[in-house]
Amino acid sequence: MEQFDARIKTAYAGFSTPSYRLNAALKLVRLYVRFLNFISQKQAQQKVRDLFFSPIRTKPSSRDEALTKQVKEQKVLSLPSGAEFVSYVWGEGDKTVVLGHGWESRATHLRMIIQGLLEAGYRVVAYDGPGHGQATGSESDIIEFRDMYFALEEAYGPFYAAVGHSLSGLALVNALKKDLPVERAVVIAAPAAFPEVIYKFARILDLSDPLHQSLRSSVEKHFQGDDGIWERFTAYKNVSSIEQPCLVIHDEQDEEVLLVEAECLTEALPNARLVTTKGLGHVKILRSEDVVQKIVEHLA
Repeated sequence: MEQFDARIKTAYAGFSTPSYRLNAALKLVRLYVRFLNFISQKQAQQKVRDLFFSPIRTKPSSRDEALTKQVKEQKVLSLPSGAEFVSYVWGEGDKTVVLGHGWESRATHLRMIIQGLLEAGYRVVAYDGPGHGQATGSESDIIEFRDMYFALEEAYGPFYAAVGHSLSGLALVNALKKDLPVERAVVIAAPAAFPEVIYKFARILDLSDPLHQSLRSSVEKHFQGDDGIWERFTAYKNVSSIEQPCLVIHDEQDEEVLLVEAECLTEALPNARLVTTKGLGHVKILRSEDVVQKIVEHLA
């Protein structure tokens, strides 16, 4: 898989902050980190670490609230880490599909997919992860996102299929590596190389090399000093045991996660197919009727 590492690293050599992230708030955060670094490198390192693990909670729209009111069941579940998250159930179909949202998102941001699956006759389970949506907490990580699939399977399974967008797509592949019992999987706009998650974050915050390296050390420390996380959490490594048919969906103009990551993941998985879209980017891909149809067809 070293060839995948090299391809992805080369593709991200010229990575720049996605255009939709370039706003006044980001500029203020960059300035604040630089100021902290000037007066105290230790404070700056801690701040960067906190920013990495702390999602910005998005406010629900009227459509989010309307979909939440339609749930058949909603409850709080716990993870091995002690964190809590909120689960939602829609529909009464014989087959159940579990959906995972991305970083700084929420269950109802997948409403087009939820509605499409309900119309196709499925029961749908989704969640707000720790620090997201209606869940408590202020931090989360890849392990909690992975473990939510297992916690939901225990509470609502068996699951017929699982879907993950962005970070949840990466978490889903990691759950499949640990034998999540589903028959089919869908990965949408997901990062595949875990080291590049850190690299992109550093580029977006315009971190100096020392702060970037400090962040890598902080992430390893967060995971009990384990420097094996960079390979273990990378989606395209150690996947030979994943037998489920996997549909990988990615937009060619995704500025957040480059298409090369989806290509490498698809090539590595034993039974995967890549479907690309054009002009939808990282988020609008969730609101595409064509994408929803592709998902429903894959699950049929």
